[in-house]
Amino acid sequence: MTRTRPRHGSARIGKGYRMIDLARVRADTPGIEHRIHLNNAGAALMARPVLEAMTGYLRREAEIGGYETANEAQQKLDQFSKMWQQEIDQKTAELNKMYQEYDAEKVMLSDDLKKKREDQIYNKEKEVRDLQRQRFGYQGDIFKKREELIKPIQDRVYNAIQKLAAAKLYDFILDKSDGITVIFADPKLDKSDDVLKEMGVK
Repeated sequence: MTRTRPRHGSARIGKGYRMIDLARVRADTPGIEHRIHLNNAGAALMARPVLEAMTGYLRREAEIGGYETANEAQQKLDQFSKMWQQEIDQKTAELNKMYQEYDAEKVMLSDDLKKKREDQIYNKEKEVRDLQRQRFGYQGDIFKKREELIKPIQDRVYNAIQKLAAAKLYDFILDKSDGITVIFADPKLDKSDDVLKEMGVK
């Protein structure tokens, strides 16, 4: 069996040969419209959704202020979380009702009807699990929404901390908002190698 080569503007990945629309990917990365960018070591060009989220945040910050914009972003994230949890709760309530109805009626059902109802319950269970994974699972909707709303703020805070520490020659910067957390430490103070050496670990 022969395999055709991918057409120009697309690529094939993995055993299933999933197609990638390179034209669409390029269109979503404004920085490569007029240049070839090869310096991606820690400084890759931003995709359009990321760029729009960051510029949107900065525009909103200029309108209402930094703290207000951060609070607004967190409130929006909480609203999405609440809405998606209500969606899951509704599906779970539907599943519980199916359990109760089946348990009350199964003594009157034929084997074929029992099998049909059990299959329906199984499918509903899977629907609930898939929805939970989609909304709150690894890299699910809440993760993506947090990246969209909160990450621009976190990046600005991180960059400001790095500049402040360099300008003031600080060894440590601590965050006391929730306990005490080290948010900056001068790399020269990292004694991990010395500790490992003292323990005889190479």
